[in-house]
Amino acid sequence: MQLRRPRSKGYTLLEVLVALVISSIGLLGLAQLQIVATRSNSFSNHITTGITLAKDQLEVFRNLQYDHPQLVAGNHIDPGNPFTSQTGISYNRRWTVAVDGTTNLRTITITVAWPAASESHSVQFTTVKAQ
Repeated sequence: MQLRRPRSKGYTLLEVLVALVISSIGLLGLAQLQIVATRSNSFSNHITTGITLAKDQLEVFRNLQYDHPQLVAGNHIDPGNPFTSQTGISYNRRWTVAVDGTTNLRTITITVAWPAASESHSVQFTTVKAQ
């Protein structure tokens, strides 16, 4: 006579542990993805703030007369430095004006820089102003 084992209904402890390990690995991958996404969003916010500061100054220069004191040849530092964002990052804005006497053009390069954890970042815009 042969004894038959009753069919078990449910999972063994080993099956549950394997399922937990596989799920944990997947969740750790998602956590890493979330960290990368948060850092990328933060960096994008810094870039956007830097671009906004540069473009604001660019608009100011577009509305100035050709011979305005802010457009004298040389390196200039914004007297409003540093500009502090809502996140506490300090941005420094400066510009360089190069005058071409033969064509009466002023080339203006605006740079906005900010510190980061391991390096400094900046955005730069260049425009030309005619007399």
